[in-house]
Amino acid sequence: DFLDEMDGADFVYFPSVHRVHVVQTDPRGREKSVEFNTYWVRLAIDERSDGRSSISLVSRGQQTRIADFLSDEERREFAAVLGDELQKARTQVAF
Repeated sequence: DFLDEMDGADFVYFPSVHRVHVVQTDPRGREKSVEFNTYWVRLAIDERSDGRSSISLVSRGQQTRIADFLSDEERREFAAVLGDELQKARTQVAF
């Protein structure tokens, strides 16, 4: 599973259908952890004119850039897989 193939810089997982959890590790080994509600979070993809890209998870004024260490091609593939997983989680959420 592509989401599990993260090299330790970012780790994205779904502890439940209601939550997506991101753990980011900087080069010094310090971790930053954020969690989003799968129903409200939006996957933002920024495609620049020079062919570079970035992806972020955005919800309620909070934005977390993810997968910066991937190549642009890998980042696009990761965004597609993550988008599919978020959609699956949303369809399973019962309020």
